[in-house]
Amino acid sequence: MEFGFSLPGRGPLATPDVILGMAERAEALRYASVFVTDHVVLPASTAGSVYPYSESGHFPGGSRQDYLEPLVMLSYLARATRRIKLGTSVLVIPYRNPLVAAKMLATIDVLSGGRV
Repeated sequence: MEFGFSLPGRGPLATPDVILGMAERAEALRYASVFVTDHVVLPASTAGSVYPYSESGHFPGGSRQDYLEPLVMLSYLARATRRIKLGTSVLVIPYRNPLVAAKMLATIDVLSGGRV
């Protein structure tokens, strides 16, 4: 059985030191993979809506927080790790040109030695 987990892509834990530390620790503990999330932005229309997955009805951490771009995060993680597999838990293709996104992922895969 292999285990992996998602790294924070937004909020107070989404800092270079924390993300890198978590990925390095996961690799040291022999986790199989780490994943990044994809929410480049939240639509303005969600500001007044009720978030159904929390008791308060608010999006965890609020809607006004920075989001890290997942493909850039993957390249950062690829350079800092050696064995662990890298992936996205979700990739919202309409945010990007699909051809460019595919080329970026293929390039990260080559540069990481086939770990994407």
